[in-house]
Amino acid sequence: MPFQMCCESCGRRGDPTRAAWRCPCGGKYTFTYDYAAVRLPGRAAGMWDFADLLPVLDRSAVVSLGEGATPLVPSRGPWGGRVLYKLELQGPTGSQKDRALALALTRAREVGAPRVILASTGSAGLAGAAY
Repeated sequence: MPFQMCCESCGRRGDPTRAAWRCPCGGKYTFTYDYAAVRLPGRAAGMWDFADLLPVLDRSAVVSLGEGATPLVPSRGPWGGRVLYKLELQGPTGSQKDRALALALTRAREVGAPRVILASTGSAGLAGAAY
């Protein structure tokens, strides 16, 4: 398994097959990775090409509308270096939240969540409704 759930407070490991974001100690779970086990794609066509770096165990649970692979656009300004922007409006919903909602809903499906609730007045709601 390329990742584990670990408590930021006490270091206890959580069960990645269950829905939990808090440890019994009250600390938040975070995902840690065995980077030696991660395989990176030579050329990526979307975010799911980086699945080894995402907290997903069951790839058949993936919820996707084709997010990712939005172009990088060079900035124009006196930055003293090269700055590139991701042109997220070219994602499936036009929202910068597409990747996050694809991952969140994939994770919800994977752990068997019967429903998902999302509070938003904007982009997250747009992407959440689409996904």
